[in-house]
Amino acid sequence: MIRPPGRPPGAALCHIVAAAAWAAAQQEGELRPGSLATEGFVHLSWPRQVAGTASRFYAGASDHLVLVVDRARLVDPVVEEQAVDVDDRFPHLHGPLPVDAVVAVRRLEDALADPTLLALPG
Repeated sequence: MIRPPGRPPGAALCHIVAAAAWAAAQQEGELRPGSLATEGFVHLSWPRQVAGTASRFYAGASDHLVLVVDRARLVDPVVEEQAVDVDDRFPHLHGPLPVDAVVAVRRLEDALADPTLLALPG
């Protein structure tokens, strides 16, 4: 794994997902969003980026969740890369997201109302 400067190895990562996709992933043991096939990675956000990501891509969504991911539980590399549409760098998981790397699941509305819910438990 590549650790960006200033980010501890156990820093939380977040992924916004439709509830139905998360339910399917739990049955399969991993989440493979379309971006994995088309772009080669799973889009992630740092907790501070979730609100912006939600407003750009999920405005009005009522059935979405935020998965809180413990990067220490990931097998595939996480690379922080420059976004093309905003002046920020986002983490990208270059492989499927294992269900057992998800340490908390929050309703998107709850996470936006209280960003402290996006911290790693404990």
